[in-house]
Amino acid sequence: MLLVLLLAYDVAAFFPFFNGARDLALAQSALTFTYDFQVCRINPALLSGFSTSLQGLSYQQNYGDWGGILEKSKELFEKNNLKNWDSFSNEKKASLWSSVQSLYNQENFFQGFVSKGAGFASGKWSLNYFNVHWSWLKPKPESLENIDAEKNPGYQELALLKFLQFGARFSQVVLAYSFGISSNIDLGFSVNYLKGRVLKKEVNFLDFAGEEVSKRVFLENGWDFSEGEEISKIYIDTGLLFTIGRSLKAALVVKGVGKPALHLQKESLTIENQISAGISFHPDESWGIYFSALLKPSDLFFTGVKQQPVALGVEKSFFESKLFLRAGIRGDLQSTYLTGSNSPLRVSFGAGLNIAPLVADIALIMNSRRQLDGLALNLIILNR
Repeated sequence: MLLVLLLAYDVAAFFPFFNGARDLALAQSALTFTYDFQVCRINPALLSGFSTSLQGLSYQQNYGDWGGILEKSKELFEKNNLKNWDSFSNEKKASLWSSVQSLYNQENFFQGFVSKGAGFASGKWSLNYFNVHWSWLKPKPESLENIDAEKNPGYQELALLKFLQFGARFSQVVLAYSFGISSNIDLGFSVNYLKGRVLKKEVNFLDFAGEEVSKRVFLENGWDFSEGEEISKIYIDTGLLFTIGRSLKAALVVKGVGKPALHLQKESLTIENQISAGISFHPDESWGIYFSALLKPSDLFFTGVKQQPVALGVEKSFFESKLFLRAGIRGDLQSTYLTGSNSPLRVSFGAGLNIAPLVADIALIMNSRRQLDGLALNLIILNR
């Protein structure tokens, strides 16, 4: 059945979060097999392969640092009182301004979420409920355009710098159904309904001067709001599963069929069709090797940055499938840095136990700077 050793970040149709501990453990590479009630958000076609029904609970969180923005922010805001900028020496101003310009790179941002879910799945259909808080914070590079860096910017120029913050709190209900269209091809659909509130705003750069820099504080401030706009949306995902012999499977998943959009007062948040392909190889019943890729670059986080994740995962079971170890790695083909401390590379690890009728999973995420970014926990009850 299932459990965990893991990785990275998600390409959900509307909001980017991973889908359970096993999904995370394998870097979201396993589009061809799962045994999780969150199958409706991984590939609904997989429901046809369920040999029993199940129900479960999940908790997952992620506080991601993309581009090393945390260290750059700490250097600026914690070690220097920028409100005293005009009293600094010209040499110090030049050094700090270089750090500001490095911070305001388009690929730098914080992104994170907390999600709690419950659901049921059988051999044909599934029903899930999720409660999600999600936020990102990123520098606004356009605010640099009004500043002449060659004239030794002063405090007034520093006050022109802005951050963009996006926050969302919503509930999501997902109903999925799957059926076979031939002896080796399964087709599945999931209908997603979400309702909540979103807020997108500008934040003054100097508001962080002298403050403690924390991914958790920055992101939780993003979704802890009383204002914002109400959202309500229905959208559809679909998936195909191809069984090619006894050891090989392939999958195609389309997220956000029809380019769904959230229409806000000042803008619309539209998701391009996200088409992912996956393949898996099973040398024997105890091993699984998975690979997946997003076929077309997409703005997954609504930050204006195109991403194209690719992922590789490996799974090994022990003691007649009582213990599972999984590992995965995920990168971005569109990133300036494919490897190194500034890259979006994510590696994860975890473990799980299958003591029928209970299945329990745990997973952790590690970024390219060897910092833990988040975790996922699952508890599933199998109905014999």
